[in-house]
Amino acid sequence: MRLLLLLLIALGASAQTNRTVTVRPSGGNYTSLSAALTGEAGDLVALNRQLTIELYAMEDTAAATIASASWTTDATRYILITVPTAERHAGVYTTSKYRLTNSGAAPLSIANSVFVVVDGLQVYTTANNHSPVNFITGSGAAANQTIRNCIIRGNTNVSSKGLINGGGTSNSSRNIYIYNNLIYDSYRVTGSGRGIQIDVVGNWYVWNNTLPLVGQGLLRNNGVVIAVNNLISATSATASGTFAAGTNYNATTLSTMGYTVTGGGNANDRTSQTFTFAGAGTGDYHLAGTDTGAKDFGMTNPGAGVFSHDIDGEPRNGAWDIGADEYPSAGRRRNIVIAQRMKIAATGGQTD
Repeated sequence: MRLLLLLLIALGASAQTNRTVTVRPSGGNYTSLSAALTGEAGDLVALNRQLTIELYAMEDTAAATIASASWTTDATRYILITVPTAERHAGVYTTSKYRLTNSGAAPLSIANSVFVVVDGLQVYTTANNHSPVNFITGSGAAANQTIRNCIIRGNTNVSSKGLINGGGTSNSSRNIYIYNNLIYDSYRVTGSGRGIQIDVVGNWYVWNNTLPLVGQGLLRNNGVVIAVNNLISATSATASGTFAAGTNYNATTLSTMGYTVTGGGNANDRTSQTFTFAGAGTGDYHLAGTDTGAKDFGMTNPGAGVFSHDIDGEPRNGAWDIGADEYPSAGRRRNIVIAQRMKIAATGGQTD
């Protein structure tokens, strides 16, 4: 009996814990993401803790840095920065939900050795020479890092590298996953701004992003980069550099993809396409039902199970759409059917 008790105590002591803190204008644990990262920094491995930072509706103007020296993490004891569903954007930039903004620095900087997932944020820079999301120099071992379901926004004068920028130094074992993001407004007038620029070693998986209003969509100067199902509406170039085998099913408004794919095999890329959005003039880059450039032309399940929904959290189905949005998803179809049934009931069986 004593041995059983000691075993139960040992198991309890070794059980991983989950800590959740909130960022709110008032009434939360912190009033900025930066303060939360400072206040919670530490050795999550030694604490045996997975940390979740929940962000609630507000404008957060303090630049946030996830620094290698402040954290010890691993694949199960990592940082999740997320926006609860009720507080999250609906695939369109809005000032009524959480947004991380800054005009004097990159709003969000991530060092290369921290395991982190960034999910559902709006990140916006109004500065001319700063990327909204910047991967920075860091010491220590490589880590897995994910940017998903986010809106990454610059302004028409952003000319410094990419809205997501992989710079500094890195580790060849670093894995970066960038998917289901709307990435737009990067110096589209003269074409010198990029949507995603990758300058360092590492394994970069770039899937199902929508990149309108950019000078150039993708730039690869270093690293192993696999890009699949990205929708790019650019003024200067779709992409440039040598991308890894498996890169395919990307679509562009321009006449050429601009990149080289190791071994070729990118026969499903789509050039000279016209994309039809729900309301591009109002920042709504959901695909319209009449779209013929991206809808149903993507590769199904490019991440082999890493994700199965779109930027709105709606399930992808059939032949996936290219870009961050899936239309019509099963969820939207269900909502349409329910709305139609309600209308029929309300009108005594009459429909339009």
